[in-house]
Amino acid sequence: MKEAKKVQVTDQICKQAQLMRRGGANQTEIGKLLGVNPCTISRIEKAGFNYDQYMENRRIAKEKEKKAKEQPQEQEQAEEQVPGQIEMELVAAKPQEMTDQVKLMRFQAGQIDKLVLKLDHINDTLNMILRVMRKE
Repeated sequence: MKEAKKVQVTDQICKQAQLMRRGGANQTEIGKLLGVNPCTISRIEKAGFNYDQYMENRRIAKEKEKKAKEQPQEQEQAEEQVPGQIEMELVAAKPQEMTDQVKLMRFQAGQIDKLVLKLDHINDTLNMILRVMRKE
């Protein structure tokens, strides 16, 4: 198989893409004719067919990608906690060192577990009733 050459985007390619788009060609057709990926045509279009804006957008995207690679753990931690959410310490604390807030959160978690079990039981009972009604 032939290996495709990587075509460097230029101002001329941006102008050609703009003219073809005005003529009614879609991104795939333009990409094939100019020898670039249709995704690149999409990025050129988002930049308003302006070469300088396309290069600026590309630079910004590379910087974001670089930052994402450098700090993946910080992003995961930021996504885990919802604003306004109470943070619970999960370290093994001695009973006399537990704060009232930790005690309250553990109590609430226990109550939620009981509630979930009760709802599951109700759901199972309703399903059994429905099965019996269908058979009749």
